[in-house]
Amino acid sequence: MGLRRTGFVLCCLKNVKRMFSYPGKDNTMRYFIFVLTVFIFSLSFAQNRTQIVTPQEFFGFQPGADRHLFDYEALIAYLNKLDEQSDRLKMIPIGKSPLGRPMYLAMVSAPENLTRLNELKEINKKLALDPNLSADQVNDFVRQGKVFILLTMSMHSDEVGPSQATPLIVYRLITSQDERVKEWLSQAVLMIVPCHNPDGMDMVVNHYKKYLGTKYEGTSMPGVYHKYVGHDNNRDFIT
Repeated sequence: MGLRRTGFVLCCLKNVKRMFSYPGKDNTMRYFIFVLTVFIFSLSFAQNRTQIVTPQEFFGFQPGADRHLFDYEALIAYLNKLDEQSDRLKMIPIGKSPLGRPMYLAMVSAPENLTRLNELKEINKKLALDPNLSADQVNDFVRQGKVFILLTMSMHSDEVGPSQATPLIVYRLITSQDERVKEWLSQAVLMIVPCHNPDGMDMVVNHYKKYLGTKYEGTSMPGVYHKYVGHDNNRDFIT
């Protein structure tokens, strides 16, 4: 594909002079058509270059494949990459884990919703906490606002599935052209904590990889998967 595109461009450039040198012709119109053609081609080329990377391309295996796990750092690196490539995803830092790992909310929604997140949050805040709203105000806010859905993945770190599935979920939502998916994203803001216990995730993944292929493969990690008592990452969900 790349060679065909290169050949097309070289052919265009080679024939530009000939294209504008015919006597008695309207060179202005020819020039306009040429520029328009190159512009459309350039747009197509740019879109191909920014194609969203798949989970398998990034991790080197399909998440969920037998005997393969990625760690927290790889998970966040992939989601940050998707944030750069898609306008349906916004990664928001929300603090650090007890061992200092950065924690995030992955906000997945239609682009027009992500550009007005602060407004949508204020609407939901008023609907939830303001007891003095009139019925008309409530109805107005409901029409203007969106549903917020919170997913906290792998609070228990030895339950690896949710965090390992997160790249698949996010990739599907930000790349799908299914009209149903587009409608879901237009009506809701999905908030995903990719891993609710990043420290524990790395402990479990590192333990599994350390003993992969030995007689201890698949054994439980000794000790707790948290700096303190297990899985106490703000379980009251205040932040």
